[in-house]
Amino acid sequence: AKEGVKADFDGIVTEVTVVEGGPVTEGAKLLTVESNKDVKVEISASKYDLESLALDQKADVVISGNTYEGKVSKISHVAVPNASGTPMVTVEIHIENPDDKIYLGIEGKVTVYTEEAKSVLLVPIEAVNADTEGDFCYIVEDDIIVRKPVTIGITSDEFVEIVEGLAEGDQVIKTLPTGAEEGSKVTIIPDTEE
Repeated sequence: AKEGVKADFDGIVTEVTVVEGGPVTEGAKLLTVESNKDVKVEISASKYDLESLALDQKADVVISGNTYEGKVSKISHVAVPNASGTPMVTVEIHIENPDDKIYLGIEGKVTVYTEEAKSVLLVPIEAVNADTEGDFCYIVEDDIIVRKPVTIGITSDEFVEIVEGLAEGDQVIKTLPTGAEEGSKVTIIPDTEE
């Protein structure tokens, strides 16, 4: 004891359970050391999220304004009800490049990349409409609103991949103006940046 207590790894003391000068029995817990090199973030996933989650998927983790690379390292096989009674599954995201700016126990924001596509045509999610005939977008051709059927691919919270139906450079209408419909004549006003 006079030589001190050494942990098997570098880390941070997160709890001290003894008092200086107090008695200690053999096998008693003295302190807790947690690694700041082997760091993970836990998220709760619903049954709908589980359909697109898989081990080793890449993820971005933002903690205190700093972004770290991560990957899905564990998906629990036991659901636990949350505060509202909805069964949720714990998913662990292992942080690949931790540093001293990570504070253990603090909340973070996680983005998991469930699918990836490169060099594809994207439109804002608001620009894609659907009816009984399928998905479609409104575009402007020769100052007239035209409905174009589209085939969509990967979808995110902001964008939709267009696999078929549109071409690069098409003038897509994000939100149809009030009172406008297919065949209406419109004037395009270019965006101006201040």
